[in-house]
Amino acid sequence: MSIQPLPASSVRALTSGQALTSPPSLIKELLDNSLDAHATHLSIELSTNTLDILQVKDNGHGIPPADRGAMAVRHCTSKIRDFSDIANCRTLGFRGEALASAAEMAGEGMMITTRVEGEKVAVCCSVDKTGAVVGRRPVGAAVGTTVRVEGFLKGLPVRRENALKSAPKSIAKLRALLQRYYLSHPHCRFSLRVLAAQGSKGRTEDVVYAPSKSVPEAVQKAVGKDVAAACEWISTTTSTTTTTSSSFYPQQDAEGETEHPITLEAFLPKPTALPAIIAKKPQCTNFVFVDSRAVSCARGTLKQVLGLYKSYLKAALAAPGVADPFIYLNIRCPPGSYDPNIEPAKDDVMFHDAGAVLAAVEGMLKAFYGELKSDDGGSSSGANKGKAVEAPRNGFEVLLARKPKAVADVEYDEDEEELAAREMDAVMGGADAGFMGVDLPPGRSLLPPAVMMREEGEEEDQIIGGMEDMEEAAAAGPSNEVAPALPPTAATEIVPVPVTPRRKSTNWGFNMYGGADEDDDFDVEEEAYKPLEPTASGNPHS
Repeated sequence: MSIQPLPASSVRALTSGQALTSPPSLIKELLDNSLDAHATHLSIELSTNTLDILQVKDNGHGIPPADRGAMAVRHCTSKIRDFSDIANCRTLGFRGEALASAAEMAGEGMMITTRVEGEKVAVCCSVDKTGAVVGRRPVGAAVGTTVRVEGFLKGLPVRRENALKSAPKSIAKLRALLQRYYLSHPHCRFSLRVLAAQGSKGRTEDVVYAPSKSVPEAVQKAVGKDVAAACEWISTTTSTTTTTSSSFYPQQDAEGETEHPITLEAFLPKPTALPAIIAKKPQCTNFVFVDSRAVSCARGTLKQVLGLYKSYLKAALAAPGVADPFIYLNIRCPPGSYDPNIEPAKDDVMFHDAGAVLAAVEGMLKAFYGELKSDDGGSSSGANKGKAVEAPRNGFEVLLARKPKAVADVEYDEDEEELAAREMDAVMGGADAGFMGVDLPPGRSLLPPAVMMREEGEEEDQIIGGMEDMEEAAAAGPSNEVAPALPPTAATEIVPVPVTPRRKSTNWGFNMYGGADEDDDFDVEEEAYKPLEPTASGNPHS
C-alpha cells in the first residue's frame, strides 16, 4: 500500500477522538472554556445515558459577533497567537480544539447559543462537523454561552457502546469533576442535572454547589464539615533563585539568575486529625492544583509532591494508617515557570525548576508538621526519605519517568559469602585443615556435629541423627534395652559434593523485569552437574 494523504474528514475524526474520549472529557473542555470566559455560574445538563444530550451553560462574556464564524474551527483560538504565548498563558484552554472536536463527535449536531453585553437578543448557531456555522437564528437568552451536543460518539459505535454500558460511572466521574472544579474556583456556582428518561416528567437535580467566600467554606460544602474542622488553612510565599537562562522567566537579571516566587495555598489536616475522618471515601482525596488548574498526581513532580505530603502526615499523626488522605493544595507560580502542554487532557504540567517547587512544598510541610524523623532518630528530608527522585530535565526523561520499571537487584554481603566459601574449602580438605592457611583455634572444627562426635568415639545416643533415624525410633516405640556403646572409629571419609558456582549480582534487567538471562542459569547448572573425570586411581573423588 502506497503512502497517501488522509481525507480531511478522517483527520478530523482521528484528532477529535484523541481530544474527546468520553462524556466527562467533553464536559471538562466546555467547563474550561466557560471559566476562561470569566463565568461565575456554570450549569451542566445531560441525559441519563450521557450521550444523547450534553450541555454546558455559563454567564461569561459570550462570543463576539466577529468571532462566531471561527469559534468551532479547529486550531482557532483567542487565547494565544503563537506557540511562545503558552509560556505566559493563564487560561485553562489554549489549543483551539474543544469546540471543533465536539462538533466532529456530535452525531446529531451541535448548537452554540451566545450573547455579549450590548446585544438585544442572543444568537443560536448550528455547527456542522467541519466546525462551520451553517445556520443562525435569534433566541432569548442571557449574556453568556450555551453549548449543546446531541448524539455524542454516534460515529464511533464501539466507543459509544462502551460509553452506554458505563453511563453510571461517567455520571460519578462528572460529580467528582465538578467537586474538583468547585474547590479550584470556590467563588463560582456549579450545578449538574441529569435529565429524566423519556416518558417521565421533570428532571432530576443531581448536584449544586453554591458560591463560597473561601476555600475552607467550599471544602465544608463539597467534602464535609468534619473534614473541614479537622484541617487548617495555610498560605505562604517562598522565593528561590534559579540560574537557568530560559527565556520563560520574565524577571531575569544581568547575571542570568531569576527570582522565582512560589505561593502555596493549602488546607491541611491537623496533626491531631483522625484518620477515619480525613480519609473518608469517596469525598476525601487529593485536590492539587497549579494556578487553579486541576492536575493529576499520578506522575512527575506532582506525584513527588503528594509523596512528600503523605510522608510528613503519617509521621505526624498518632495513628498513621492513612492510605489516601485529604489535601487541598494550590501551587501558584510566576508566568513562564511551567509548561501546561504535556497531556491531551491538560491535567499535567512540566515545571522548569521542579526542585524549587519541591523545596517550597517541603518547607511548608516541615513548618506545619515538624521535622521528619529518620529511622535512626535524626531528622531527614522527605524528598530523600520518600520515593522522590530527581526531576526530569527534558521530554525524553519525562516519558521514562511516567512508567518506571523497577529491576530486581539482589544485594549480597561479600564478606559473609567469602567466609562461607572458605569454610567449605576447609571442610573439603579434612577436619584438621586450617582455614585458608591459618590454624583453627582449639576446640573449633569445621566438620558437621555428627562427624565430630564419631571422631571422638562418643556413644550413639549423643550423635545427632537425621530425620529418618528419628522416624524409625518413633515407629519402634519405647524400649527398655540399653544401646551398646560403639567402639571408637576412624574419622568418617568426607566426600566432596559438586557446589554450584555463585553468580555475581547484577543491576541490569533482562527481558524487561528479569534479573538475568535464563540461558546463563542453565549453563551454570549444567556445569555444576557435569560428571567428574576419573583419576589414575579410578576414583573420581581422590
